[in-house]
Amino acid sequence: MGSSKPQTTTFDGTIFTTFKGKGNANAVFGGTLPGDGDDHGDLDHLDHLDHLDHLDHLDHLVVRSRLRARPSARDPRLAGLEARMWSRRGVTQDLEKVDDAHIQYAETVVAPLLGAQYLARARRVALDPPLRLLGDDITFVDSGVIMADGTLLTKRLKERVVCIEIKPKFGGLVHCATVHGRHRHLKKSTSRYQLHQVLKLQQGAIDRVSAYDPLDLFSGDPERMQAALEALMDVPQNNLALFLGGDRVDPIGQTGIEAACAVLGRATSSHLAATVRDVLVHEGVLDKLLQMQTLCKYDVHAVELLCRRLIGDPDDSDDYKHSDESKDGTTYDCTAMNAFLDRVAGDESRRLDVLADYCIAATARDCSILVAMTLDAGNSPTKQGISPRQLGIVGDIAYRVTVVDLDIKPLEKLAVHKRLDLDILRANNANDDINSGR
Repeated sequence: MGSSKPQTTTFDGTIFTTFKGKGNANAVFGGTLPGDGDDHGDLDHLDHLDHLDHLDHLDHLVVRSRLRARPSARDPRLAGLEARMWSRRGVTQDLEKVDDAHIQYAETVVAPLLGAQYLARARRVALDPPLRLLGDDITFVDSGVIMADGTLLTKRLKERVVCIEIKPKFGGLVHCATVHGRHRHLKKSTSRYQLHQVLKLQQGAIDRVSAYDPLDLFSGDPERMQAALEALMDVPQNNLALFLGGDRVDPIGQTGIEAACAVLGRATSSHLAATVRDVLVHEGVLDKLLQMQTLCKYDVHAVELLCRRLIGDPDDSDDYKHSDESKDGTTYDCTAMNAFLDRVAGDESRRLDVLADYCIAATARDCSILVAMTLDAGNSPTKQGISPRQLGIVGDIAYRVTVVDLDIKPLEKLAVHKRLDLDILRANNANDDINSGR
């Protein structure tokens, strides 16, 4: 992110200075309301945020600001298609007002599917002065989205809270008929995450392949879930982050997972992984997330081709002719793709639903889960200013689960997703050739 530190910005007396993380589209900074430690007395001037969930822990807030490159004009055909698509799902906010549209999308589309209890309700706010980060050509604009800090529970417990952020990725396999014949053996047997690891290794983006497999995490089997979480702790890459007392720390080493174990009274990282597993099982959030991830019954190539036809772009792919021959001479029948396109050709509602379901699934495949935990041993958090309705209890751990990064995926992403999918498949086919000696 460059070497320059962000300047301080404020909102209603909250000073945001703590960098908590950055993705491809957003950066998150944390702040604390000024006050003497009274968890409720600090909130008198935040009456206009009374629609937010978890008011008891609004003493810690985060502001999420979009990383905006130089603005580029959107294809008006895609913009019009999106407006029709999302208005059918109750998102009436102008999609050009990105933050407002994301908030309405989360509340209207995501919450009924995932559960409103897992969402940190949010509001767009102006930042004064604008929050900027120099270096790497990144500039933060003068507005952001403010919400409760899911990495913490409450001010009095700050130093005793461990939060593990998991980016679980897609926990299923692609079984739809529109998957091209030459790719079916890969997509129907191996998780997208593991396929992507092969491409990243070939590109030099990683130095070793992670043993983490989303199929294990979403399996519901305790042993497989345990193995998945231990693999994430062993090789976090960008799929696991750790916060101690709200501060992001390197999960590797004494200041990371080992320190988290000490805070929560766990002897080893395996015991910590078991605790996180038990929380996820108790909540059932992974089952709901997987249902969202599998909303769309067609693969990206089918949906991208449908989208291009809807806006009048010519077909530019040779993957989906009536039939195609693989490199070994095998002929694959691709009538399933043509049948899909013919089936939805005269049904506007169905076509829009396919696009919307794909975008919702893409949101769920790219979100993160925050598991904030504290030791509930002899000093119950319910005595420390947290109401019981906000916490779950598993064994000696009190916790809260929050799902974040639930943004609308624009239709422009379809072309990006398709290109990446092809790159992943080519890398794995090449790897198969090497392994088989061809």
